[in-house]
Amino acid sequence: MNPRQRRGVLFLAFAVVGAVAVFFSVIGYVNDVESQVGNRVVGYVVTDDVDAYQVLTEDDLEQVEIPQRWLPDGAVRRLADLAGQVTASKISEGTLLQASNLVPRPSLEAGQREIAILVDAETGVAGKVQPGDFVDVWATFDEGVTGSGPRTKLIAQGLLVIDVGVQVSREKASSTGAVSEGQAVPVTFATEREQIQALSFAESFAVETRLALRPPGDGSVVPGDQRTYEETFAASGRGTP
Repeated sequence: MNPRQRRGVLFLAFAVVGAVAVFFSVIGYVNDVESQVGNRVVGYVVTDDVDAYQVLTEDDLEQVEIPQRWLPDGAVRRLADLAGQVTASKISEGTLLQASNLVPRPSLEAGQREIAILVDAETGVAGKVQPGDFVDVWATFDEGVTGSGPRTKLIAQGLLVIDVGVQVSREKASSTGAVSEGQAVPVTFATEREQIQALSFAESFAVETRLALRPPGDGSVVPGDQRTYEETFAASGRGTP
């Protein structure tokens, strides 16, 4: 074999090796692409900003198909997984919904009832009371209701907050007939049947209704003789200090 023939054989060997390398490179690329676009599974994306402790419905979500390789293990893949759940925190639009975004919705115990009342927005909620919290309800009544001067009374203790609604405007009339307009928030509680009447009375006749947030684990009860505050300055003729 002369030198020219040897060079030809060498070039042919290089060409074969190069072709084999290209072939395997193409196969690897195809497999990689297939792993990214193949085996697509269903996930759900939030279509708008959602506040904490809200119930998600199908209208809040958009179904998307995602390669299984890129879907997180905790991703929600069925709408049935939303049953009995609320959002754990605020979720931004476009977020892929995962199990960590959800917490169980507070539920009623035997003998309890749900009741919703309007609570003064600024003094009653102030954005801090959330579902799952425990609160006391205080209400202030004017002289037209009490017959003996203004009173602030503890209406209910240790109520479980089930839901906090959207702030609304409302008109409220005092015992003298004066009408004032303010902002209120509907708050739903889990309560014993005995407290429903007191809560309803407070919503209808109180000048102002406040919520007092309890720290976790606080099951204390305010004694009966400490549940009412009486304003005495007007009766004594002294000015308010």
